Amino acid sequence: MSSSGVVDAIEVLRQHPDVVDAVLVEVEVDGRTASIAAVRVNDYCSPQLLREHVHDLLGGTGKAVDGVWVEEAPDHPVPGGGAIDLAAIRATLRERADEVIFVAPRGDMEEQLATLYAEVLELSRVGATDDFMDLGGDSLSAARLLAALQERWAAEIDVFDLLETSTVRGLARLLRERERG
Repeated sequence: MSSSGVVDAIEVLRQHPDVVDAVLVEVEVDGRTASIAAVRVNDYCSPQLLREHVHDLLGGTGKAVDGVWVEEAPDHPVPGGGAIDLAAIRATLRERADEVIFVAPRGDMEEQLATLYAEVLELSRVGATDDFMDLGGDSLSAARLLAALQERWAAEIDVFDLLETSTVRGLARLLRERERG
């Protein structure tokens, strides 16, 4: 990963209208160093949508950061200007990095579902652990997704199933279970 790619990604994040500040945090995950953007926002914006913002604006080179950690800005001014507490975020990310790192789909079904999520939600890419609702899914996009699932797979999936297993990986697991019987 080039340091200029990381700098570009942080600068792109800082340009997002909901972002107050963004800094790079490096943490050890599964024996490698992961670069995670710690982002402070005014209004909640999901990590997946911020990752998509970086990916789109950097022309598909948004892998410059492995993930995005979102923290809401305090409602009231805090002493010291409310700077992002890097030590606290590093400690949190050591335990929860898997929640924010882009996880590529594995296997044919996960790849097909990720592509389907991306088409329905009009995104350029979707990871295996990305949540449908966090990606901007709503009742209309859920209906489109469920119709497409019914068309491609014989398994019955309803809106309750989608809400309960809303990641690509979770839905792939459910589809495989339903196909078996």
